[in-house]
Amino acid sequence: MSDWKVVVSLEDVGSRKNFKDAVKVFVEKIEEKRSSLSLRILETGCWIKHSDEDQGPMMFPTIRDMACDLGWLVHGKFNF
Repeated sequence: MSDWKVVVSLEDVGSRKNFKDAVKVFVEKIEEKRSSLSLRILETGCWIKHSDEDQGPMMFPTIRDMACDLGWLVHGKFNF
């Protein structure tokens, strides 16, 4: 199985074996840095990338939208 690399505020915070775990770490790290993150950094300096993908990384807006579609984000709160 391949890894999902998590980057928050341009900092590599590690890899996870599945997408759900990667999103969970992604959200936790964003929450930790919440007071120091600008909207610009949130939208351009935070992403998840699959190690086997030739495509670019999934940026915050895409991850947020996917989390809503999957039922992981409900009323602004992550529900894992």
